[in-house]
Amino acid sequence: SDLGLETLMEGVLLHEIMHTHQAELASAAADAMHADAPQNVSDDHVQSLFDKNPDYIAAYEKERDLLFAAAGAADAGEARRLAAEAPDLMRSRRARWFADDKAWLGDLDDIFLTMEGMGQWLAYRHWVATSGEVLARAETRDNGRHWTQDEGFALILLVDRLLPDWQTRAFREPDWRAEKLFAAA
Repeated sequence: SDLGLETLMEGVLLHEIMHTHQAELASAAADAMHADAPQNVSDDHVQSLFDKNPDYIAAYEKERDLLFAAAGAADAGEARRLAAEAPDLMRSRRARWFADDKAWLGDLDDIFLTMEGMGQWLAYRHWVATSGEVLARAETRDNGRHWTQDEGFALILLVDRLLPDWQTRAFREPDWRAEKLFAAA
């Protein structure tokens, strides 16, 4: 990493520490599991199911890219205008691919976007303070290698821009997941 090993590991540690504060979300993830779900589900589960499906990838990337565009918009009005398109894309993606025996993936997707998004956001904030915006963003996105981390980061980055004190809501009430925070923003 161009951050250097120590700075990289500090960010990774902060990401994982974030998860220790998300115990209720982890419990919600377990509760959202369908009886037919595999025993070992991780934040990369959706990616492992659809990483060879070009239609799913195109839908996911359009959604993710729109969120990053909104987060980086020139002003808050433009950010909100772009962000307004994202919920329809997300609902459409989930309706198409998270149906029938995969319906349980919808709740799980929101939970993992929240957990990974907040973890990535915390690491990013540390890296911005130590290494600057450009390097921090590149390192946090990691070339989009991990879908849930990348889109979750985009969601929380946008929430952070548009919703003051979102952290208070997110840590006081476990139902304030990424999508609810995003809707409030």
